[in-house]
Amino acid sequence: MGNLPRNSMYAWRPADFKVSAIFQGFAANFIKNGNPNGLGLPEWNPLSAGETSPNVMQIDVNARLKTGQNQQRYELLDSLQYPKF
Repeated sequence: MGNLPRNSMYAWRPADFKVSAIFQGFAANFIKNGNPNGLGLPEWNPLSAGETSPNVMQIDVNARLKTGQNQQRYELLDSLQYPKF
């Protein structure tokens, strides 16, 4: 979240700063607008109603939207009853 230069315990590389900037962009846009998309970021499409295999954003040096691999896990988590706060 933009604090890599403050941590001198690790030899950060340019790729680390790029991934940090991508994540910061998504987070800041989502906080400000409720939408992670923004200038210079890969498009992160919302989940469509009835979609059976949601896409996931793989955030790395070449961040991209890809097809989710764990649909059964998502369905299990959705089926669990969580307390409402």
